[in-house]
Amino acid sequence: MKYRSLTLALVILFGSSLALCAQAAKSSSASSSGGKWGLLFDAKNLLALDGFEDGYQAGAGLKYWIQPSFAARALFMIDHVTPPEESLLPVDTKIGLSLAGEWHPTKRANASPYLGGLVGFRSWAVEGVPETRIDIYLGGIFGVEVKLLQSISCFAEYQLLGVFDAEGFTLSLGTEGSDGSRALLGLIFYF
Repeated sequence: MKYRSLTLALVILFGSSLALCAQAAKSSSASSSGGKWGLLFDAKNLLALDGFEDGYQAGAGLKYWIQPSFAARALFMIDHVTPPEESLLPVDTKIGLSLAGEWHPTKRANASPYLGGLVGFRSWAVEGVPETRIDIYLGGIFGVEVKLLQSISCFAEYQLLGVFDAEGFTLSLGTEGSDGSRALLGLIFYF
């Protein structure tokens, strides 16, 4: 609990510092909603309800505004679980990367709804299992980005994904997070 709170405070402090420095140095050609680059953090990884004494979980990404109404982003995640010694469960590690494009019809307004597409993969290795499982997914996204400060925004997103994995093809309404949610919430610090 103490480490999670410290990590959250450091991320907010670091992101706010980046945003404030970028805002001060921003040229007149940058848009009024912040810089072209953004540092993304998935809220479920920052504010997880259960502790990570048995491993760690992290997720972050970058967002780049190609045009005033179109942005591209890349998100990276890692989830590592080491069960207690008395447990019979194996150690497992998941690593993933996703790329997405967002179309904002309101051109970065204070509350900017968006639609887009997503493609990504997740590699899943379990101790004692010789094969590493790789899941590939693609689908559509829709959400809203809300400007909190000049260079800080929050976003909420829902995903409709098609997943190709060991069991074949499945259709999923969103990605299942550690908290069991089907939505993506997070913060963006623009610079």
